[in-house]
Amino acid sequence: MKNQETASNKRRYDRISTQYETLVYNDEFFGQLVDLSEGGLAFAYSKDQAKVKDVFLDLNILCNNKKIHIKNLRCRAVSDISAQNHAPNGTFSMQRQGVQFDELSIEQVKQLQEILNMDINSLWLEQ
Repeated sequence: MKNQETASNKRRYDRISTQYETLVYNDEFFGQLVDLSEGGLAFAYSKDQAKVKDVFLDLNILCNNKKIHIKNLRCRAVSDISAQNHAPNGTFSMQRQGVQFDELSIEQVKQLQEILNMDINSLWLEQ
């Protein structure tokens, strides 16, 4: 039996959990950014929305805290799993989508690094 590598072992960059409310969206769905790296991201979206079907997709990120809006991130879907979230009014079903960035412009990379630096700095402040 083969030993399967976990997604985190295959990643080139460590993912950082986001500390701010950040929206990930396109024309078909919207969700909440969960974690981010220079190589990809994960976001959660309601199971009530249409499931992400395409292997390749374009995403937009809107980070309200710093007024960062990154458009047309070309991505490749690498995972899509179901998750249960518990809220005061009950349990609801979510999907967690993981994507790997395809080709990014220099400006997109700078904007991603700005979000990452913001999250890294907030983690230092909490310790």
